[in-house]
Amino acid sequence: MAGAIPLDQAERAARQRPSVEGAADAWRTWNRPTHAPSLADRPVPAREWAVDGLVPFRAVTLFSGDGGTGKSTLALQLACASVLGQRWLGRDTRPGKAFYLSCEDDLAELHRRLASICQAEDWGLADLDGLELFDRTGAENAVIARGEGYGAGWEPSQFWVQMSAWITDEAPGLVVLDSLYDFFPGNQLDQASARYFMGTLRSLAYDSGCAIVVLWHPSKSGMESGDGTSGNVAFRNAARAMLYLEKSDKEDRDSPLILRGKKSNYGPNGDELRIKWDQGRFVPVLPEGDGSPVPAAIAKVCAESAFLAALDAATRQGRHVSHSKNGGAYAPKTFLRMPQCAGFKLNDLERAMERHFSAGTIEVGEVGHYVNRTPKMGIRRTVTATEQHENTDEIGGGDHG
Repeated sequence: MAGAIPLDQAERAARQRPSVEGAADAWRTWNRPTHAPSLADRPVPAREWAVDGLVPFRAVTLFSGDGGTGKSTLALQLACASVLGQRWLGRDTRPGKAFYLSCEDDLAELHRRLASICQAEDWGLADLDGLELFDRTGAENAVIARGEGYGAGWEPSQFWVQMSAWITDEAPGLVVLDSLYDFFPGNQLDQASARYFMGTLRSLAYDSGCAIVVLWHPSKSGMESGDGTSGNVAFRNAARAMLYLEKSDKEDRDSPLILRGKKSNYGPNGDELRIKWDQGRFVPVLPEGDGSPVPAAIAKVCAESAFLAALDAATRQGRHVSHSKNGGAYAPKTFLRMPQCAGFKLNDLERAMERHFSAGTIEVGEVGHYVNRTPKMGIRRTVTATEQHENTDEIGGGDHG
C-alpha cells in the first residue's frame, strides 16, 4: 500500500487506533486468520492426550487435592509412567520426557518416593532416562514478575524465560509444577493476574508441545464444597482440565481415594477413579460388581493394565509364561503372585489375557532358546515384522556358532 506506515508501527496502531493507514492490513497479518472453507480438504486432527481422557496434551491441567492425600506422589508416579510408556492408574499415557519442578519436597524426598514407586512397579530407577527432577525448594520460582516503572504490568520472569527456553529445547511431553502458589507471585484474588499467569503457562504448553500439570492446594471452602478450588475462578476457567483428589470417607483414614475429573474442555466431565495406596504407590481400586456398565469397563481396563505390567516385569526377569493351562507357567496363575496383579482374581486375568490376544496386543512367539537351541515359545507383546527381524539375533543369544 503506497504511503503505508511500517508494519511494526501499524501493528501497534491496529491495537490502539484502527483507523490509522495500514492498520487493517497489519491486523490481518498479526492475527493470521484461517478461512473456514479452507479446512474442508484437511484431515480433522485427532485429539491428543498426555493421559487418556484426563490430561490433555498442549494444555494446562490443574491437579488439586486435600492436604496429605498424596497428589505429589501421584504426579511423580505419572511422570515415571510417561517416560516409560506405562499406564497411569489404568489409563494410557503419551510416552516422552518429563520435567518435575518441586518447590515443596527436596531431592532427597523425591529420591525416596521414586525408589518406592519403582520397587512397587518393578521398574528400574536407572531406566527413568527421560525424567528430569528440579529441586526448587527455597529458590525464586515466580513465573511472572512486575515490569519496571510506575503502573507496569506483568511479564514473564527471568527464571521463567530461562526455564521455558530449556523446556522448548528439550521438548518434554509432560511438565509438572508443584505447586501453584510457589510459581504465582500475585494476589490470588486478582483475576487479571491469575489470567496472565495461566496464559503464560498455556502459551508454553501449546508452543513447545507438552502437557503442563500444576498441583494446587484447595482452600477450606474449596474442600468443604467439593470443588477443590482456591483463590479465584480465573485459575480454573483458564485451565483446560482439572483433577481433584479427595478421600472417599474423611473419617476413615484407610478408605480409598477418589480422583475426580472436575473439568474437561475436551472430554466428558465427571470422570472418576477410585485408588488406594499400595506398597509405595497408588493403584486403581476395582469397583464392586453392581451390574453397572461403567464400573465393569473400568475393571476391564485395570485388569488389562495389570496383566501387561506383570508380563513386562516377568519378561525383564527372564520368567517366560504360557497361555496353556496345562503348563507350569500359565500366565494368569503366575501373575496372581506378582505385586502388579494384587487384588485381582484368576478369572480377571484370564479374561484380560484373552482380550489382549483378541486385540493383537500380545501373541505367542519365540521368547528364547533351550540349552539344545530349540526355540522356546511363550507370551510376548506383539512385535512388528521389522522388530522381529531386528531382534532375531538378540532372542537367540547372538552367535550360534
